[in-house]
Amino acid sequence: AIEGAIISTTDDAGSMVIIANGTNTATFASAVGVSGGAGVEHLQVLAATQGSATFSAAVNVKTLDQDSDAGASTLDFNSTYEGATIVIETGGAAADDAFMNFAGNVTVTTLTIDEEDAGALATVTFDGTAAQVFTGSIVATADGDGVFKVTNTHADGVQIDGNFGTTSGGDKGVDSLQIASGSKFSFKGVANSGAAEMNVNGNID
Repeated sequence: AIEGAIISTTDDAGSMVIIANGTNTATFASAVGVSGGAGVEHLQVLAATQGSATFSAAVNVKTLDQDSDAGASTLDFNSTYEGATIVIETGGAAADDAFMNFAGNVTVTTLTIDEEDAGALATVTFDGTAAQVFTGSIVATADGDGVFKVTNTHADGVQIDGNFGTTSGGDKGVDSLQIASGSKFSFKGVANSGAAEMNVNGNID
């Protein structure tokens, strides 16, 4: 486990945390960045290095890039997450799956889901026990990339406050939206070319 907070002297600049622990899972027991300031610029699982991690406290990272080219990767965020951009990207082989799980509120500009191989899964799951809000836009790199799951157990469930699977440049829907039995999903949306939009390429279950 990694004890003690990790902060950046300059907010969102000049700092990087790299997860490169192979098939092991690193546990960050304290905050990474500080809410509203002292955010880390980059948090990465690099294409050349496999890695997984669990974050037990709040995370403030400008850019999160999870690339599972070197092998399957899981990132678990068990508190709030804030930043600018998130990219979850599989590797180029069927076993190179990428999983990203959130148990708290998420505030970003864009979360992008990218599947580089038809046999590799990029899956984003909201699995909290308290009500969750995702603020930002969710988009696939190619129409039909990725799976979005809701397993939240709170009566208010998960709310998306932003466009889902679309951008001003065109529709980029995830492959499927999966809502567990007993879970709740709501879509608020934001204005995009005059309308709030939601696009799912495949099934909504």
